[in-house]
Amino acid sequence: MGLFGPDKIEQDFSFDPKYTDYQPSKGLTAGIGSLQGAAGQQMGLGKEFQQSYRQMLDPGSSFYQRMFGDLRKNVGDMASQTTLNMNQQLASRGVGRGGISSMLGAINSNQAGEQYRKGTTDIYNTGFGQAANFGQLASGAFGSAGSMYGQAGGLLGGIDDRRLQSNMQNAETSNAYNQYLNQSQYNQSVQNQNAQGAYVNSMLGLVADVGAAYVTGGASIPGSIARRAGGQGGQGGQGASSSGWTPEMNSSFGPSASSYQNSFGMNANPNYGHSIQGYGG
Repeated sequence: MGLFGPDKIEQDFSFDPKYTDYQPSKGLTAGIGSLQGAAGQQMGLGKEFQQSYRQMLDPGSSFYQRMFGDLRKNVGDMASQTTLNMNQQLASRGVGRGGISSMLGAINSNQAGEQYRKGTTDIYNTGFGQAANFGQLASGAFGSAGSMYGQAGGLLGGIDDRRLQSNMQNAETSNAYNQYLNQSQYNQSVQNQNAQGAYVNSMLGLVADVGAAYVTGGASIPGSIARRAGGQGGQGGQGASSSGWTPEMNSSFGPSASSYQNSFGMNANPNYGHSIQGYGG
């Protein structure tokens, strides 16, 4: 108890609330990284297969130019060798260059042309067949990559969901903690103001008792002591209006009793100790 009233209660209600900090396991993050790496490799293979597929569909591509070059060389070499052999056989039989030789040369040239056309068709058929194979390989690689990326995305989405739940739980914890602090500080302030109000009313009652003792020449002191001993605990908020004024004081002051009663503060608001200014109480 201080000189000017009861000591204020200054309790520190703060504490360290526990918050969650979700961190995915290293195994999970490593698995996600492996999936993403494998998916990237499949994407690279798919692009290579796709490039080969496009070359197989383009007659002007380097693949066809190389194949056609080899075909021309082979057909030309075979035709030259055939012509040379025919001329040697004719010469061995004493047939010189002339009509027969020219006719055989034309036949040989026609055969070479037919071989070239057939070779060209075979090259195109081979290229288109390879294009179908490369197209399937590209589609498979892209599909595999998409599946792996989807699996990795699902795992990452699960991590995001758990982090969101953790953040929401932390927000609820923070709100509850702040509400607890505000309510506790408010209750403490109310308790301090009630205690101060009770102290002020008690002092007013004491002043009234002293005034009554002065007026009655000390006759009211025993009654005042008895009333304070019996009613101070339950009437702390109304001591100024119920414990300080006695019937003897009414007779002593006579008709002016009520005015003196007001001057000594005997009609103080009996709810003073229960009304907390600033808190709407």
